[in-house]
Amino acid sequence: FKDSPNGNVSSFSTTFVFAFIPQLRMLSGFGMAFVVAPKASLPYATASQYIGLFNVTNNGSDTNVFAIELDTVSNFEFSDMDDDHVGIDINNLISINSSRAGYW
Repeated sequence: FKDSPNGNVSSFSTTFVFAFIPQLRMLSGFGMAFVVAPKASLPYATASQYIGLFNVTNNGSDTNVFAIELDTVSNFEFSDMDDDHVGIDINNLISINSSRAGYW
């Protein structure tokens, strides 16, 4: 985000509207995330509750991963507030801040 000639940080703004509607509520996925990472590949990342970003051993490691997660399942292991929230994650799936998802 600092590719400008004078070193200023670039700024951007955007808006998204999503609807996650599983056919069977009990078989829903874990949501999705917008990710900024140092590499295109996240080796050893697993699906399910780790949403393709981390795994059981590297969740919380200093990996320089920033993610905005759109979570659709409440995971007690990550201290999720509920099963429908937006979280800010840095190197970890325990969000540093989260809010209930909504549409206004």
